[in-house]
Amino acid sequence: MLDKIEIYPYQRISTANERNRGRTPMAAWLQRLKITSLSKTAVIPALKPLATWGNLGLACCGLLMARAFVLGELLPFAFAWLAAFGFKDKARALLLAVVVIAGFLSVQDGSALGRNILTGVVLWGVISFIPLPEGRQWWGLPLITFASIFVSKTTFMLLGELSFYQEMVAVFEAIIAGILCFIFLVARDSLEKRKSLADFSFEDLAAFLVTGIGLVMGLTGVKAFGLS
Repeated sequence: MLDKIEIYPYQRISTANERNRGRTPMAAWLQRLKITSLSKTAVIPALKPLATWGNLGLACCGLLMARAFVLGELLPFAFAWLAAFGFKDKARALLLAVVVIAGFLSVQDGSALGRNILTGVVLWGVISFIPLPEGRQWWGLPLITFASIFVSKTTFMLLGELSFYQEMVAVFEAIIAGILCFIFLVARDSLEKRKSLADFSFEDLAAFLVTGIGLVMGLTGVKAFGLS
């Protein structure tokens, strides 16, 4: 009798297993893991509007404004810059708030730093989430700037020791910041309309002059290439 033919089962090895053969378990796991591209998340689209030369220039100016002291202890330029150029643009307002706080950190510490950081955050929240009619921004935004600084700093001082001198300093700083906010609104209007130098009015020239003074004051103490 002829020998019976023995049939052995045959199983095909998948190509995926062939590719993973010889790899460590961690490498095989990483190969199967699908990582969502960062460009598809909400982070990059939210940051794209900020990546312009105009916004970067405003951020650099805001950093210097946060270093521009008036009478040795007041920093009204920073709050006015944040309000005037962060208004109606939430992304830019957040960028300016961050760089302004960074500027505070470079020149202050202690309770004075805490007061200014709190005021900056409050002002950012007000200009970002409280609507202001278009025709009222020229007087409404300086008033909001004044009120935010006064209320924030007074509240902070109430948590500690409130003195008449510190309260007068807060009032004086709020008034100056409100005035500077109006001046910076004039400068912003000129930039948005892209006025040529020949079309500048006296108000435009005065606004840019005050802006330049603030930037020069902010350069105090900055050293670059051995110069200060």
